[in-house]
Amino acid sequence: YMALGELARRAPQLFAGDTSIPRGLFAALSTRDLGCRMAAQEALALLAPAFHMPTGSVRDELEAMLADAARSEADHLRFCAVHWAVRVLPPPHLPTVHLCLLAAGDSRADTAGAA
Repeated sequence: YMALGELARRAPQLFAGDTSIPRGLFAALSTRDLGCRMAAQEALALLAPAFHMPTGSVRDELEAMLADAARSEADHLRFCAVHWAVRVLPPPHLPTVHLCLLAAGDSRADTAGAA
């Protein structure tokens, strides 16, 4: 996962139009063991700038993916959804504002703080 994140940091244009990579990393956050989840979370953080302010169908897919992750029972998934939404689709983007308002009351303090 870290090699993928590092590649995204060095060549973000390779990832910008393809949502399958962030989808796969978000899926890994919900299915892998703790060590893999931490690596996937770091890779997502490095990948976020490649998707900053997307348009069209990429934006729509990311909005849906982040909304699903924000409703997850898994607290680390909710945290990553908020973190990604704020970095990729920053306010005043209305779906991000809505996601942040919902996450502000999260039981996990760092998720609420990120919102």
